[in-house]
Amino acid sequence: MPDMLLELIAYLQSNLLVYLPAIFIAKILGLVIPVIPGGLFTLTAIPVIGWLPAYLIDLSGSFVAANIAYSISARYGPSFVRKLFGQKVLDKLASIRLKPEREVESSFMLRLAGTGMLSDALTWGAPLLRLPRWKFILGYHLGHIVTTGPLFYLTGQAVSLNQATYLIPIALASITLLFVLKGRYFE
Repeated sequence: MPDMLLELIAYLQSNLLVYLPAIFIAKILGLVIPVIPGGLFTLTAIPVIGWLPAYLIDLSGSFVAANIAYSISARYGPSFVRKLFGQKVLDKLASIRLKPEREVESSFMLRLAGTGMLSDALTWGAPLLRLPRWKFILGYHLGHIVTTGPLFYLTGQAVSLNQATYLIPIALASITLLFVLKGRYFE
């Protein structure tokens, strides 16, 4: 690593009382305000605090943010989601029909499939899909554990070994899983 980057890491490590709450808040803001890349802040924390603490901050920030987004969306409805994501995403969410007996699994699968904007839209769109909060939160965070946990681990390995190829299997597995199992969860 370049000396400048090592100096930055050392500085952040010596100021964890400020740095840790800052990345936690950035993660929350990244889901509540979709144009902010909250996951990027926690991923870049891996060289500073390690993959497990960075992941735990990501998971807990995601939990708080998903609840905030769910509450706002449940209160203000489709017009608010349209302002955030546009009519196209709102139409896509409106076209999704979940099987009532598979709501937790459906939330899990949407989280697995959802990277970037789709995942953010799911946090806001869950009330529009008529997903009860607890089923959404449970499925969403189980999906978070399955996808994001290994991503943080592999990113930690890639950083320590300078090997970006560790990240390819996770991306391929989540895309494949969605296409193989999509008929099980969606009408």
